[in-house]
Formats: sequence, C-alpha cells, structure tokens
Amino acid sequence: MDNNAMMQMAERLMSDPEIAELLQRPDILAKFQSLMSDPSQAMEAMRDPELMKIITKMQSLGGGGGGGGMGGMGGGMGSGAAPAAAAAPTAAAKGAATGTVHEPADDAAFDALLARALKEGFPVAVDYFATWCGPCKMVAPRFAELAASLAGRAVFIKVNCERLLSTARHADITAYPTFKFYAAPDGECRETVRGVDLNRMRSLIYALAEEAEETRRNARRFVHFPLVEREMVFYKAVMYDKVAEKIAATLDASAVAEALYSPGFASAAALKAPLLALCAALAAASSGSQPLLVDDEMFAAVGQLLAWPADQLGSALHLVRGLAATGAGCDGLCAGKAIPRAGPGAGAPNALAALCRASKGAATQTVAVLSVRAVANAFDRMKMRALAARAYDDIVDLCADNLARFAADEPVVVSTLAVLINLTITLDLAARSPRRDPALSVTDAQVYLLNAVVEALAAGVGADVTSAGSAAILYRLIVVVGTLLVGAGGDGGSGGGGDSDGAVSLHEFVQAMGVGDMAADWSASADAKVAAAAKELAQVIKNGGQQ
Repeated sequence: MDNNAMMQMAERLMSDPEIAELLQRPDILAKFQSLMSDPSQAMEAMRDPELMKIITKMQSLGGGGGGGGMGGMGGGMGSGAAPAAAAAPTAAAKGAATGTVHEPADDAAFDALLARALKEGFPVAVDYFATWCGPCKMVAPRFAELAASLAGRAVFIKVNCERLLSTARHADITAYPTFKFYAAPDGECRETVRGVDLNRMRSLIYALAEEAEETRRNARRFVHFPLVEREMVFYKAVMYDKVAEKIAATLDASAVAEALYSPGFASAAALKAPLLALCAALAAASSGSQPLLVDDEMFAAVGQLLAWPADQLGSALHLVRGLAATGAGCDGLCAGKAIPRAGPGAGAPNALAALCRASKGAATQTVAVLSVRAVANAFDRMKMRALAARAYDDIVDLCADNLARFAADEPVVVSTLAVLINLTITLDLAARSPRRDPALSVTDAQVYLLNAVVEALAAGVGADVTSAGSAAILYRLIVVVGTLLVGAGGDGGSGGGGDSDGAVSLHEFVQAMGVGDMAADWSASADAKVAAAAKELAQVIKNGGQQ
C-alpha cells in the first residue's frame, strides 16, 4: 500500500467512531502498532476481539487482512519504535497568520497567538497532540490541508501537550488527538472533538469562519452585499437510477451512432458498463452507505459522454454534478480524468472548462439547466473552487450564452445566477486571501465576470418572467455587482490583489458602462429589496467602493 493509499485508509479507519475510540486506548494502540510492524502476529491477534474489530474494518475498506495490507499500514500507525522528534516549533508571527499551522514553542507563545487571532476576529482551531500518538500523526497532514483551504479566514494551531503542559491542563485534555474550536472575539470554546472526525472538524471550522464573516458584514454600512460563502448555491439531489436507465436506453438502441462510444471505447457495451457502475457508486455515496468508489475507466466514460451531441448531454451533466460533490470525484475531475478526446470540450485545460465548452449553445432548456447546475456544484469543495476559478472565462461564457438564449426562462436564469454567485464569492475570497494562485489573475477574472453581468442587466434578463421572479433575478444581479465593487474598494481587498498589469479597474469599468445610471433607475423599483440594494450600489459606485 503506497503512502497516499495508506493515509486514505487511516483516515477512513478513524472516521468510524468505534474504531477511533479503540485506537485512542494506549493498550489497544500498542497492540495494533505491533501487529502492523509484524504481520506474523495475525493468528494471535485473532484471539483479541477488539483487535479483530479493527482488522475487520480494514478488510471492509479494502485494506486487506494479509501481511501485505497490514504491513502497508505500519508506517502510518507507528511501528513501536521511538517517536520521531517533533518538528521545530514556529515562532509566533506578528499578527495571526493564516493558511499555515502554527506550533508555539511554549505556553506564553500559545496564549499570545490565540489572543491575537481572536482580537483580529479569526476563529481558531487547535490540535492538542502527543508525539507518540499514531492517530495524531495520521491526521496532521489533513489538519494542514484544512488550514490551507481556510487561508485568510481562520487560524490553526498545534499544541504539543508534552511540552505545553500548562496549556494542556487548562484545556482539560484527556485523550489524543483532541481538537478545540474557539470563536472570536471572546475566545469561547464552541466545540470539542476527541479523536479524528474530519467531516465534523471541517463543518465546525467552516461554520465559525462564516459566522465571523457575517459579524464583519453586519458591522458594515452595506446590508445587501458583499455575498458570503454560506450564500453559495448547490444542486446535489440526483436520481441516479433514472440516469442509469437513460444511459442504458441510449446505448442499447439498435442504431447507436459510433460517435457516441468511439474513439474512447470499442463498443457501446464497453461504454455502458463503467457508466452504470458509476451511477450505482454515486447512488451509494449520496445515501451515505459507503464512500465513492470510482476508477479511471469511469472517468474516461464520463469524458466520452461529454463528447456526445449537445441534446444528449443530460446524463453526463448529472454524473459530473455528482462527482463534483464528492472527495474522490473531485480529485479525479481536478486531475483532468474526464476531459473528452473529441467534441467541443477536447483539449480543454480542465474538466470544468471541457464541460462548459461541450454545453455552450445547448439546443434544449434541460441541458442548459443541467450544465450550470453541474458547474454550481463544483464550488462545494476547495480543490474544485480553484479549478473553477481558473476556468472562469469558460464558465462565464457558458452563463452569458444561457442568459442570452433563455432570458425569459426562469429555471435557466435562476440556475445560471447560482453559478455567477458562486464564482463571485470564490473570486472575492481569492482576492482577500494572502495565498495567491499563480495561474489566476483575479482582477482579470472579476472584470470578465462583471462585463457579463452588466450586459445581462442592460439586456433586461429575467424581465419577461413573473413579476416576483423578475425582481428576484434583478436583485441577485445587483448583489453580484455590489460584491465585486466592495471587494475592489479599500475594505476587503485590492481589486483582485492588483495582480494584472494594466488591467482596467472594476470601478472604471462600471462607470464606463453606465451602471450608476442603471442603479439610479432601479432605486425607484416597486420591489423594496431591489430598491434598497440599488441605492447601496449607487453609493458604492459614487464612493469608489469605499464604505
């Protein structure tokens, strides 16, 4: 078992509360470590019911029950050897730096770092660990990944309880690892997680980060924007049995065009098998009965579907929507495993770009809706958000095409706006983050997005739907513009970080497009929310984004 597979197995083992509780017991952990380093002890281990629970769980997860599978786990759980020396502690920075994991050298440094983070309004996640603890070692890389994903939004600290004895006693640490989550500004410990429960940890720190952002937002003069992360929109419900039926019916047809399965697969039957298996795997994962089990052939099959004619893209879009909302699916899409070999999406820089190119100009309303809902789901995971941000031009082009061709179709317009909202929030967070993606010019992306939104506003997108629907659509477009402009002012960013030489500023752009005059007209709207948001937008434009 390679290191990556070992880490995944360890994480899945520790996600089971019963197994995690067992491995926190020093006697059980010692016996398990001994077994991992010497699989010849397996016969003796079979007489121990508690060890057998762990071994059975490993087998159910595909870790194997023989010496090879157990031996592969040895490095992750510890081998009974003396623990490696702890990493050198980092000095407390001036200010509570985010995006990395701090390890204070002593109790005073911890107190200072925690106080500074809370004073600056950041929630804090603290990992209380011991150097000899196997689960502590296993979760450390995941804790670091979580810190990186929340750069600019939360502070992460590791406390070596063998060194910071006073801090550990004060926190009442009785098991390793223990994670505590502190909220600004009073430093109250909101939640404690004993053992490894990554999903719960992620949910807790994200909720605290969103709460802190909401507090900062409420302290501003603007009520209707900027948009915050909790306002992202996702479409996760998919009826995979119906998708499977559609795929089977299409590929079982007596006159299936060869283009539907070649050049990637030898026959329609060869394409159908991995697609139906993927439908079943996604259904099981969405029900929570098991993690998503997906292989390269399944991704290749999805890529083949994306090469189908636009009016037959529905099945592919459902599958991409499901993949984007899962960890394993996200990893495969980010690795480019679903890019078609032929068709409009061939040669795209990433899977989302391929999806957008394949879907653009879709002949039917159904495909138009499904395409943007699949893209919307890509923003549910940090890894996919980075992919989406880099594909901003393809995403915006798809949205603009949908809004132009289906301007009076409320489901298409509303679903398309969900993508624009998600992209706006993602770019705003990227502009505020100290960690920059060298492959992305945030300013260029924001100007490109703003241009499409302003054109939609000028064209009166949504004006011909129901009056309530029209007002809701206009309100969302105004809030998108307001979010982009407030972020480009002095309050929360630098206009995308000033990362594009010579790029026109967002404020110069909206002035040139006459958005200020539009905002003045909307201020007289009969809809109270539209009128209020428009007045705030006019103020932002007048003040250049300053509050």
